[in-house]
Amino acid sequence: MEDKKEKPKKKNIRALNERYTHRMTYVKQAHELKYKGDFLNAIKFYNTYLKLVAEVKDVELVNLSPKHFDIKRDLTELLLISHIYWEQVKILDRSANLEKEFRRCLEKFLEFTVGLDYQIVNAEMLRKFIRKDRNVHKLEFKEAYKRIYVDSKKCYVVSYCFGENHYITNELRNFKRLLLKMNFSLGSLFVKNYYIYSPLLVNFCGKHPNISLVITNFIFRPIILLFYCFYFVCFKLGTVINTLKHS
Repeated sequence: MEDKKEKPKKKNIRALNERYTHRMTYVKQAHELKYKGDFLNAIKFYNTYLKLVAEVKDVELVNLSPKHFDIKRDLTELLLISHIYWEQVKILDRSANLEKEFRRCLEKFLEFTVGLDYQIVNAEMLRKFIRKDRNVHKLEFKEAYKRIYVDSKKCYVVSYCFGENHYITNELRNFKRLLLKMNFSLGSLFVKNYYIYSPLLVNFCGKHPNISLVITNFIFRPIILLFYCFYFVCFKLGTVINTLKHS
């Protein structure tokens, strides 16, 4: 009896794996339909791909997240998933009767973007889309752009110099969030460029350990400490003084 029950199960797994190996055909079909203007069927094929991936990961589609993947090995797949949600977001942006689905896809796009190695690529893609000013949900897109940086825990050079959970790393994450929440254009520009160039510097240091020792101790650390002092004096200390004045 057990053998008879196992055979269909194995057959289903084989069938699922067979479909999974051809999953890119669904994405290709979705792209072709989108360019033809058949947006409804394009979304159906995008979702067919996503449901297939979720089925392979043995989770419901609504629960599919980056934690179900090997971040390094599956990075290309993760990037593709984020872009599929993005394609759906752009289609749904102009569909007034599908507001809930628009927000769900935008949230999933952010979930598959924030904190991942390609977040800069997606942030730039989003920035260019906002700049074209052809979207309906202007506020939602601007907030999404900010969240990519605000919610990200990556601090690249700072983490490289002091460690992921060092108090200076955590304080400068707060500084980053503060700059973005203040809607200060120079602050936003600084954060954006930091995320563009910081990974390149860290990669360079990783490839040249001898040079890295000099750069880290005599360039990176002093500059970071200078920023930390600026943040502490101008923001944290100022907040404490104002609190004492009004107490």
